[in-house]
Amino acid sequence: MKPLFAFLFLAALSTSVARDWTSLDGKVIQADLVSATDTAVIISKAGQEFTVPLDRLIEADRTYAREWLEQKAAEMLQLGNEAVTPEAGKHVTFTVSTDPELAAKAAKTGVPNVDPAAFGIAVPDDFDPTRDYPVFVISVTSSGKSPSSIGHMKGYIDKATAAGWVVVGADGPEIPEAEQDSNEYRWAVLSAGLEHLHEKWPNSREWHYACGGNSGGAKRSGFIAAIMSANGYNVSGIYMGGCNHDMATLGLEQYSPPKAEFLKVPIWISSGVNDKIASPEDSNRIAGEMRETGFKNVRVESHDGGHGLSKEHVTEALGWFEEMAAASGE
Repeated sequence: MKPLFAFLFLAALSTSVARDWTSLDGKVIQADLVSATDTAVIISKAGQEFTVPLDRLIEADRTYAREWLEQKAAEMLQLGNEAVTPEAGKHVTFTVSTDPELAAKAAKTGVPNVDPAAFGIAVPDDFDPTRDYPVFVISVTSSGKSPSSIGHMKGYIDKATAAGWVVVGADGPEIPEAEQDSNEYRWAVLSAGLEHLHEKWPNSREWHYACGGNSGGAKRSGFIAAIMSANGYNVSGIYMGGCNHDMATLGLEQYSPPKAEFLKVPIWISSGVNDKIASPEDSNRIAGEMRETGFKNVRVESHDGGHGLSKEHVTEALGWFEEMAAASGE
């Protein structure tokens, strides 16, 4: 991890701290510390702000500024009741309150309780929340062997964070039965965690978000991508492993994201040649259905396995999503 972030959200982190500042030639000024970078402090006196390079201050002042900046950097990595570990391959889980309106919608689908939400997050090496990152949103369904999105995201963390992606997943306080599971439940808990990210890291709202999962999670991802797009997120891809139903088209129909933009979202269908549940024929069929709907960027790629996750395809798909986003100028 870098000892200091190169640039901090100065407005968000500004905290007036009055103290004496001493220049190398012995001049002293009492002023409030407004904000800092790793090369300068911004101080305020009588309503006027001044930027002072650290190399013009005595060592005690430079040390104070560095320690203040490190504290603020640590605060930026504090999410809920946990501190994010800026190291690839590791993740933390924190809890956050669910929006009452979204919780009520989830309750109507039969989910008894979605508050508080549990939100899992893993970040790449040297993560700096003031920079831009792509985010991989992992989904599952309660009908699978691993009904926890947070539990399932562990299969993606190594490859995704190594490629520079943030990985997230969300669950409710209890995993609902399969017949109670719903898009509204999954969105309520996911949205709660995302809103907390945006509060702590304002620029995260503008990051690129890809949705993905395997088997039932792949189907769910078609819906979550549509919901996120309808809520103003920049959806840059959908990863569908072992998928035998076209939920991207259903997501478009049910949640009405901006149609022209959503139809441009790249979709990677990962198909195991030995998959007995979602056969290669199924993969090609749903790809055809998506293209018939109007999706313009659909790929079907095969691997030698069965119905399980292909980690190699995860790496390739995320790379493709980034290439497509760069080509579109977004």
